[in-house]
Amino acid sequence: MEFKGELEGFPKEVVERMLFWQENQTGERDISVFEEGVSTHSCRGGFNWEDTIEGYEFWEDVICNKNFGRFYEITGGEVKEITKEPMRCYIDLGGGNKVEFLIDGLDINFDKGFIRIKAK
Repeated sequence: MEFKGELEGFPKEVVERMLFWQENQTGERDISVFEEGVSTHSCRGGFNWEDTIEGYEFWEDVICNKNFGRFYEITGGEVKEITKEPMRCYIDLGGGNKVEFLIDGLDINFDKGFIRIKAK
């Protein structure tokens, strides 16, 4: 798929992740927002990089520097749907101790310094 405007040359996986965060933060999914401005914040219909699990520096490098290799290196090229169902999680501290918590639909799995989120 070829994208227009400022998204020209962006891989579909990167755009899909951008659209995911846009919908997550604004409730709407509109590619034209990014075609007009790839770094558009949520107050203007995009998404706030610092409010994602990938973080500001990741998105600055991927979007502004067009370092798509970093996106694939960190994500493995996989863009998975993130469930919106709440889940109970825990961290095993050892010795029979654990911390339990509820995350609103997110199962956090650390992989290559990236927090990958998926349903269990």
